[in-house]
Amino acid sequence: MSDLVGFETPLLKRLSMTDADEGMSHVAGILIPVMMRPYFPRLPQPAAANPAPAVPVTVEMVIPGQTSQRRVASYQFQTRANKRNPEARLTNIDSFRKAASTGDVALIERATATDDLFRLTLVKSNDPRHGALVQRLSSGSIVLDATSPPVKLTDVEAAAAEIEERTQNPFELFDADAQWISRGRRIARAKAFSRLVLAAYGRRCAMCGAGLLHPDGRSEVEAAHIVGRGARGADDVRNGIALCRAHHWAFDNLLVGLDPSGTIKVHPAVTTVPESASLATLAGQSLRAPSDASDAPHPDALAWISARFDEQLQP
Repeated sequence: MSDLVGFETPLLKRLSMTDADEGMSHVAGILIPVMMRPYFPRLPQPAAANPAPAVPVTVEMVIPGQTSQRRVASYQFQTRANKRNPEARLTNIDSFRKAASTGDVALIERATATDDLFRLTLVKSNDPRHGALVQRLSSGSIVLDATSPPVKLTDVEAAAAEIEERTQNPFELFDADAQWISRGRRIARAKAFSRLVLAAYGRRCAMCGAGLLHPDGRSEVEAAHIVGRGARGADDVRNGIALCRAHHWAFDNLLVGLDPSGTIKVHPAVTTVPESASLATLAGQSLRAPSDASDAPHPDALAWISARFDEQLQP
């Protein structure tokens, strides 16, 4: 199943005695050090009413000699009866901890499409990769490939706040800084844009209303820019619509378009291709509205895509 899911660059953690469930420790789970927490979902601070706040995450465990296992785990704070500062730990992964030994390395990968799906790979000390991983950790890095690090979820939250603020201001069709922002900020902004657009449309396609959903929470619906990023289209919810994968592909390839009122236009040639003929049923339908009218596609964005769609029809 993991082959169908994309994962980001692994984080590295050398396992301690308590991580590996050795000795007489009362802690549970694998310690997530402070420098690694920004890559995990945000945890509420412990309080008297909730001394061990937790969020559920799905973990796929890859253990040598065993079939991979997927289960719902818990990412949580532990305070040891309120006698120590909170430690963040990944718990309910007993199979992984029992197979591990002190000094082994854990590869921790987060899925690209969702923030709460992780893959945990155990690299034993006799694994040929082990030495290089330990050397990488000794250099002070927790990321396997520093040239392509995973994005921090704290950066995604910051980017989402920027986009939400932008959506409250007068609409700008293009991003003036699109060619200057760093790779990390670009990825964070793309994730934030996707998160906000999908939420605005309830993870349902704005054209057909469909949206397949996996039991672990992943959705096939994607956030599409009306003015594409290749044209420096703005990361603004009003420049986005949620589309199922089929209609996203058709939209990007100008088989379907939109007029300035939000009515769907369909390329007449689709009727000549049996595999695409079903698109014709969308012609003349209106886009489904987002839950908040302020998130609806801006007229300037609709006018831009309408003109681009019409250009291809010119002889």
